[in-house]
Amino acid sequence: MNDGKRYETIFEVRFNDTGRHSLITPMALFGFLQETAISHAESRGFPAEFLAEHHWTWVLNRVHLRVRHYPRWREKVVVTTWPSNLSGLYATREFLIADGSGRACGAATSRWVLVDVARKRAIRIPERIADGFYTDTERAIDDPFPREKEVETATLEKEFHVRLSDLDTNQHANSGSYFDWFLETVPTDVLTDLVPKTVEITYKRESVLGDTLRVKSAETEMPESQGRGFSHTIVRAADDAVVALGKSFWGAER
Repeated sequence: MNDGKRYETIFEVRFNDTGRHSLITPMALFGFLQETAISHAESRGFPAEFLAEHHWTWVLNRVHLRVRHYPRWREKVVVTTWPSNLSGLYATREFLIADGSGRACGAATSRWVLVDVARKRAIRIPERIADGFYTDTERAIDDPFPREKEVETATLEKEFHVRLSDLDTNQHANSGSYFDWFLETVPTDVLTDLVPKTVEITYKRESVLGDTLRVKSAETEMPESQGRGFSHTIVRAADDAVVALGKSFWGAER
């Protein structure tokens, strides 16, 4: 369906994309979304080389992922993406996720800023880029991206160190690594019995090689029939600066 309006990529779940019960991990699924967004930009004439030439880079500001069911090892995953907004300081990109038979697996919405690397500041999206895409205002998830709050009283904490394998081409921790850091902080029984059905992340600051990150989490009130929910805050241990905020909601795999 790569008709200039929406862009589609088909993946196959590899063994190293999977975790418990041979289901794709949230981090690997998010990687499919990233790859599809990059391929879409390339197809419209905006490859990484174009950004580097102008000393620009896209930085993820918000992401909201919902999963109805997780594809399994060797299953096909079809990711469809389109921009719903390309104006001002923010770009909003939508995603639909399906399996090879066309059954809906999930959806995501995301918000991005274009950063001038030399000046280290966000810039307004240039007309050249905005005019290079067809914008469809339909949202995959109707999320106005409200302001997230920090965890005030953490009941769960865990530390992580940014490793070389966490870094992206900008030498910052890849935004996908935050999925692992958030989700590994919930209780063991949740990790064992449930799967993350919704993950929301707000990225506040970059983290770099060697940073020690402290994840503070607290369980939120939810009806038992709806699973279990948690709020998360990641702070940099060196200065207590907030690096990311978010939420996760867990339920039984279908």
